[in-house]
Amino acid sequence: LAKYNNEQKEKKKRQGGTNLERPITLKRMVRLLHIHEPVNHVMGILGKTYPRTEEEFQQSGLPGAFDESKAGVRMRLAIPPTWERELSASGNNAASWQKLITSDNLPFMAMLRNLRNLLLANIPTSCHRIVIQKLIDPDTIRNSRQFPFRFFSAFEALDFSPEAMAASAAGRGGRGGRGGRGGRGGKGGRGQQAAKPIPSPPPANVVARYKEALDIAVRLATMQNIKPIHGATAVLCNIGSSLRRPCTSGGMTKTQLVEVAVLLGLMFQYASEECR
Repeated sequence: LAKYNNEQKEKKKRQGGTNLERPITLKRMVRLLHIHEPVNHVMGILGKTYPRTEEEFQQSGLPGAFDESKAGVRMRLAIPPTWERELSASGNNAASWQKLITSDNLPFMAMLRNLRNLLLANIPTSCHRIVIQKLIDPDTIRNSRQFPFRFFSAFEALDFSPEAMAASAAGRGGRGGRGGRGGRGGKGGRGQQAAKPIPSPPPANVVARYKEALDIAVRLATMQNIKPIHGATAVLCNIGSSLRRPCTSGGMTKTQLVEVAVLLGLMFQYASEECR
C-alpha cells in the first residue's frame, strides 16, 4: 500500500522533489543512462579516483599503461586548449598569434575579429599569407557562414591613422576584437588607467593587402552565404541627408548609414541573377 501513501510523496516534494524533478547534469545523465565508455571520460566526469594498483587499472578498463604517479588521485576532464586560453597564458604578442595561426587553432570568426590585433602584434610574413589566403578562399568563406557585414566591420577596424592609433591607446577606440578595446574607467575615480604607449602602425602595403582580401571576402560571402535572388531585381539606394549620420548597431560605430545602405545595395547586386 506504499504507493497510496500521499503523505510520504508530499514529504519528498518538500525535501527537494523526486529524482525526476532534480536538475539534469552531465554527471547525472551518465548515471541514469549507464554510460560506461570511454572509460577515462566517464571516470573524469564522475570524479572517480585513479586506480591504486596495476590490477585495479586492468579491471577499470582505462586505456594505455598504468601511471603510478596518479594512483589515488581524483580524475578530472582535461581542459581543452582554446585561443582565448592561449592568449591569456602567453599574452597578446606575435609569438602567441603565430602559434595559433600555424597550428590552425584560431577559429575563422576569432581571426576576423582580431585582424587589427594581428597587424599590431607584427606577426611574421608567413602568418600574413595564411590569414589572407583564408580571407580569399571561397570554401573557407562559405564554411564560415559569416554575413558580409562582418567583413565590413573588420575592414573598418583596419584604421591605423594617427588619430585612430591615439584613440586606441587612450581606450576610446581600437575596435580590434578581443584585446583591442580600452579600459572602462571614469566612474567615481575607479578604473583610471595611464594612457598606453601608441604602438607603431603596420606597413601600409600589408594593410592594403588585407583590405583587398576583405573586399574579395565581402563578395564571396554575398554570393555564397546569402540565398540567391531569382529573376530581375531593381535596387534603389537612399543617399539623402537622413542617412548622413552614424550607424549605432552592428558594431559599425564609425560608419554612416548611407555607407550601410550602399553596401546593402551591392549585396543585392551580387546575390541577384539580374540586377539594375
